[in-house]
Amino acid sequence: MTPILFRAKSLKDDEWVTGYYAHLHIAKFDDEHRYLCHEDRHAIFNDKCGDRSYWTDIDISTMCQLTPMTDAIGHPIWEYDRVRLYQLTRKIPNAPLHHYEGMVIFLSSCYAVLMDDGHTYPIVTLRKDYDMLTLGSSHDQHNKI
Repeated sequence: MTPILFRAKSLKDDEWVTGYYAHLHIAKFDDEHRYLCHEDRHAIFNDKCGDRSYWTDIDISTMCQLTPMTDAIGHPIWEYDRVRLYQLTRKIPNAPLHHYEGMVIFLSSCYAVLMDDGHTYPIVTLRKDYDMLTLGSSHDQHNKI
């Protein structure tokens, strides 16, 4: 069974962390075991970090799920990645090959690309006519739409 992996920006250093997501509900108690408060945390557990495993608190607004696909050169495609689609064949001989850009999203029951022009297409449909290259996450400052 393939694990379901997520990535998000760490609250500690704004770096990407990858692993298993958990929404933690932590109860705080005083020295006499009286309930004080309740703390919600969003974290990613990474069990492949050197010789130890650990939890990292994350910015939930940057969380993305790994799709089961790779781009044309083998890079994994994550939800909210910016992608460039290259036309594989010419519909008209000697016509220029076109390319388009958009963002990978999960839509109802499948991954799709929300194109910069506002149209949305399932990735399985696009892959018949286009090669796809990842440009980076839409959550990274230099890739903001």
